[in-house]
Amino acid sequence: MDGDTEACGRGHIPGAIAVHWRDDLQAPEARDFIRPEGFAALMDRLGVTPATRMILYGGNKNWFAAYAHWYCKYYGHELVQLLDGGRRKWELDGRPLATEAPGINPSAGYPIPGENEEIRAYRDQIAQDFVGHAG
Repeated sequence: MDGDTEACGRGHIPGAIAVHWRDDLQAPEARDFIRPEGFAALMDRLGVTPATRMILYGGNKNWFAAYAHWYCKYYGHELVQLLDGGRRKWELDGRPLATEAPGINPSAGYPIPGENEEIRAYRDQIAQDFVGHAG
């Protein structure tokens, strides 16, 4: 999970699939994230089912992996974790890297998820809740 998915071609954790934070997770028509139908389509393309355990990692201290983790939680995919230390720690520990692309069996039918609004804060909500309450 990164902004530089070409790094995956130079070496990745065996079995990992490259996902680009902007190209795969951002709606192209607006500055917003993909809607539930887009999330389901992405999961289908990646061969992910609701029962798939995903371990997310990336470069740049897992920034984009944390972003994708939030997406998964927002859309109800509970079997998701962040790799401690991300790609950098994996490499520093001398763990194996692969260069071949993993085989992907696209799934069909990842259910269109609901949205867990309890974990999302909107700008206007924050402005209303905290204006005048600071300090």
